[in-house]
Amino acid sequence: MSSSAGAPAGAADHGSAQEIPANTVLWVRLRKDIDSRHLKAGDHFAAEVSSPIVLNGQAVVPQGTPVDGVVEQSQTATQQGASGQLQLRLTSFRRGLRQFTVQTTTVTLQSPTVSPAAAKGGNSDLARHEGDAFAPKNENLQFILTAPVNLR
Repeated sequence: MSSSAGAPAGAADHGSAQEIPANTVLWVRLRKDIDSRHLKAGDHFAAEVSSPIVLNGQAVVPQGTPVDGVVEQSQTATQQGASGQLQLRLTSFRRGLRQFTVQTTTVTLQSPTVSPAAAKGGNSDLARHEGDAFAPKNENLQFILTAPVNLR
């Protein structure tokens, strides 16, 4: 079973309404700002489905469904020419009272490279946060399921 590459927003061609196939796209919206300065590997973050997953014409994971994720790696750049990084993956979503475990690709957020002024410890707020990987609240991120999700 595979998802449709050209289908809108996470729609899949194949599979029953009881199983979301691997390779299905899962778009999520962050519920708050995240950055590499405040998060470390193992920390969790909250998001919500921003585009429903549709199977056989049925929204099996509706827009607004709560999603949980974990930080795989967090690094703030401190040297000139380096970049901060956050690596994120999703762990589960909730439908009603049930929680479903998911396996997804990792999304990497990367900061611009640190400028010479920031590397020297510049005094501006921009210089202090220049090496942080950052995504604002309501940012949409795309994950891909790496294993099917049984909805039974």
